[in-house]
Amino acid sequence: GIKDLAMHKRVYIICSTSGLGRPPRDGETFYSNVQLNAMRCKENLEDLSIGDEENEKPLAGTSIAIATLGSSALEDFAKFGLDLTEELVTLGAAIALDTITIDGKNGKTEQKQMFQQWESRIIQMEKERLMER
Repeated sequence: GIKDLAMHKRVYIICSTSGLGRPPRDGETFYSNVQLNAMRCKENLEDLSIGDEENEKPLAGTSIAIATLGSSALEDFAKFGLDLTEELVTLGAAIALDTITIDGKNGKTEQKQMFQQWESRIIQMEKERLMER
């Protein structure tokens, strides 16, 4: 859940969208937990004075990068991954890399190329982070 994500400085997520823009069945519980926590976070922030906000966000200090899979032939193309990004940012996560959408409609070769580019950017980012130490 959220506490597991908060234990890490960087979190990389690869996810797919199933029917009606929802996560796959295995991800439903996780995503429901994320949505509930994000809703609580939004409600709590309305009651806080400006400046206290970051202290109340459970993912402050965590950066995320998400690759979301789907098919543009469907109305809710990659919706789960895009919504997950928004919810995690609401919880205080920073964006390490913009969320990418990988379209199943374009075929496996293009999917593989896009994923490899995303993966290469992550590897480069991690190398740079290690050199900063």
